[in-house]
Amino acid sequence: FFAADFIAEAGFFGSVVTVLATLTIVGVVMVLLDRLPQASPVTNMEQLSPLRALIIGILQIFALIPGVSRSGSTIIAGRLMGLRPATAAEYSFLASIPIMAGVTLKLLMGSEERQYFLANFEPLILGNLVAFFAGLFAIGFLLNYLSSHSLAIFGWYRIGLAAVVGLILLVQ
Repeated sequence: FFAADFIAEAGFFGSVVTVLATLTIVGVVMVLLDRLPQASPVTNMEQLSPLRALIIGILQIFALIPGVSRSGSTIIAGRLMGLRPATAAEYSFLASIPIMAGVTLKLLMGSEERQYFLANFEPLILGNLVAFFAGLFAIGFLLNYLSSHSLAIFGWYRIGLAAVVGLILLVQ
């Protein structure tokens, strides 16, 4: 919330190289994650210590780097803190609530954004409701998938996407 203007002006957002590098790096981490030593296993969120929860929250800062997603950084951090894949994903989604509330508050504090919201209230509400239910479906699917699979397929996807985009940019 407080650093939004600084982050927007930092210059990271225009760098394709940054995005390709972080897509690849995070992808490799996701592929290797199950082979890395982990903290003592945590079977549910209630067993997550305040220190481990704080570490997961702090590691969200990596999402400020283009190509590193907030959910990806918190799921990886959760796995490193001993959470199972599905529990780490669930925790990541819950951790997004304060961040999304902050982004919404920031947008509504600006007079132009507030005027836009008021002028387009109905389509914005409808779009957000559709996005909310589509998100619930996607989250349900992801939690179900991660209950019996690792993050490796998402890592391979990121690595493949970086390779394809890099090749397209090289050919141009």
